[in-house]
Amino acid sequence: MATNQAKAFEKIKGQLAKDKIVIYMKGTKDAPRCGFSAQASTILKMHGKPFESYDVLEDEEIWNHLDELSGWETFPQIFVDGKLVGGCDIVTEMHQSGELKKVIDAAFTGAEKKTTLVAK
Repeated sequence: MATNQAKAFEKIKGQLAKDKIVIYMKGTKDAPRCGFSAQASTILKMHGKPFESYDVLEDEEIWNHLDELSGWETFPQIFVDGKLVGGCDIVTEMHQSGELKKVIDAAFTGAEKKTTLVAK
């Protein structure tokens, strides 16, 4: 079945705007369906921040068009603060070096600062 790229991009951008951390994966964070997706979601869970997962195997629009938006051809794809961080290998390396913690903490610190500014 053909899918609409513009509709898919709109859906994806909405998902990325809704949550600070998003992983597009095979399966879900609680029921991964491939080893790379399982490893990436486990690493995200270790950081203790909320994140949303979307199962690309269950959503043909995302399966067909996410790579056109992100420029990344494989799954999982991890986004923090609306920006592509990378796939499993990159997220694993960033976790091991401590860089992932900095990126995640900055995303949530930025959210807290925005909230404070709006409240004043």
